Amino acid sequence: MRHELNETANRPQMISNHDSLKSSPQKPRLGRNFIILSAGEAFSKLLTFSAFAFLARVLGPENFGTIEFALAIIFVMSQIVDFSTEKIGAVMAARERDNVSRLAVHVVSLRLII
Repeated sequence: MRHELNETANRPQMISNHDSLKSSPQKPRLGRNFIILSAGEAFSKLLTFSAFAFLARVLGPENFGTIEFALAIIFVMSQIVDFSTEKIGAVMAARERDNVSRLAVHVVSLRLII
């Protein structure tokens, strides 16, 4: 998309390049990539379910409960450590493209401190 000045209203008007997107060779790859990604996600979920079912049977209720409790604590702590630094870092990297390496050091340092 590009911006052009609308002379009648003196404000930017969005011009879309939809015609050029229709003939893009990338379009067939999008559908194929979506199917591959979906199949990979489904396989991952099935494998995770199978692994947890196997662990539950082998370890028994008490030991499996201990592992699940530890995984819950790890999940909560990882959410605290993340603290949206990934999203904030992405926005700041988009704003300051010249200082991405310095920004990456700051984001990683902040995550290690937290």
